[in-house]
Amino acid sequence: MNISTLDIHRISKQYGDSWYLLDTRLLKQNYAGLLTAFTAIYPKTRLSYSYKTNYMPRICGFLNELGAYAEVVSEMEYRLALQVGVQPERIIFNGPCKTETVLQELLLQGGLVNIDAQYELDMIQRLAARHPDATLRVGLRCNFDIGDGLLSRFGWDVDAPEFVQALNTVRSTSNLKFCGLHCHFSTRTLDTYRVRTERMMELIERHFDTPPEYVSLGGGFFGNMDESLAQQFEVPIPSFSEYAGVIATIFRNKYKGKPWREQPALFLEPGSSLVANVMSYFARVVNIKNIRGKDIATVSGSLFNINPRAKRVNPLMRVVPMPAVPMPVGQVYADLDLGGYTCVESDYLYTHYDGPLNEGDFVVFDNVGSYSLSFKPPFIWPNVPVLEYRDGCLHVVKRQEDLSDIMTTYPFD
Repeated sequence: MNISTLDIHRISKQYGDSWYLLDTRLLKQNYAGLLTAFTAIYPKTRLSYSYKTNYMPRICGFLNELGAYAEVVSEMEYRLALQVGVQPERIIFNGPCKTETVLQELLLQGGLVNIDAQYELDMIQRLAARHPDATLRVGLRCNFDIGDGLLSRFGWDVDAPEFVQALNTVRSTSNLKFCGLHCHFSTRTLDTYRVRTERMMELIERHFDTPPEYVSLGGGFFGNMDESLAQQFEVPIPSFSEYAGVIATIFRNKYKGKPWREQPALFLEPGSSLVANVMSYFARVVNIKNIRGKDIATVSGSLFNINPRAKRVNPLMRVVPMPAVPMPVGQVYADLDLGGYTCVESDYLYTHYDGPLNEGDFVVFDNVGSYSLSFKPPFIWPNVPVLEYRDGCLHVVKRQEDLSDIMTTYPFD
């Protein structure tokens, strides 16, 4: 989002030296772009937003209004989905660690649980026995080799007898409704999506006379990103249309000519592809020093505010010069690193910056909507506010955290 120097100056007067800015217009574009790319080829495609990626209520509620399902992996996220207005039957519970209390509540309200392991199936069987008049909707998470050299620890090994046993257990339990198959892998490349889609089709051929209600391929898609960022990745960045061209085409070809009721819904569970580029992070340059010939700036932000996982990629960054009195002499740097406010030596937000920079300037980091809030620890500084321009006004969608937010669970006695 473009924002003027004057606006930054005004915001800093009220909200301090660092904050996030949310752009829900981009969020709407991302949602529509991904969904349209798939439904143009396979109309029975559904999107379920991955809450763990950014569980800010404004984002979750906005996507619910757009029609997204909620994909949750914890009781916290499940209750958040309910609080922002998601109907229970539109909540999909994944993840490797579930409790019987939450499963009972969600399943009895019509929600869907993708079973990850035997202990979950045991819990659900007990629930089914206790509630014989209720129909509980479940699926199985599948684990297989997608050729990326990684061994996933999630789901059922589809080539092991335990998978067939689990499938038979669900089918033989009268009030369990087997709804579909789910998989999710962390590798985002186009070729691995082809493999996982084809493997899911093979599983349906092998184990079903008619297709299940849904097939979920999880998330992990790359989103829209600036070319300067895309060039830093070791693999090509597929577009939404390229993902759809592989995945949705396989579904269309498989179920072409079948009645609508015999076509499984294709579920996708996007997270980063929807929210990665919808937030920007603003931080002021506090100090610039030279240590043994190396120029280093300290800013009022941290790598933890951006994404502590992204250590090999420089984020999108721009410098916004700020007026000062007296006006400093312009300084141009080569190979300057921007460090954060923490006492961690590796806390660098950006390295090898070339260009002008002065103390008091603001640096803006774009493409920080993915995991930047959910991964931010309360280490040294509480988190900063999230702001949004809406209807011509600036709204606070997450307030500045303070001592009480961090220490509320600690007794002072």
